[in-house]
Amino acid sequence: MAEIQEEAGDQAGAERLYRAAADAGNAYALTRLAEIQEEAGDQAGACIGPPPTPEALTF
Repeated sequence: MAEIQEEAGDQAGAERLYRAAADAGNAYALTRLAEIQEEAGDQAGACIGPPPTPEALTF
């Protein structure tokens, strides 16, 4: 359903449906939501999960 709305140009409606599906555990919807946010220039919104802690970045 979200893909149909997206194809029809209803980005906001598609994003709402993808978000609902992602919240319900749909991995495809989570990926597509990140892609939409990245395409819109929202790099922070496109990141999945919290930012890494400084400790996680040390090697």
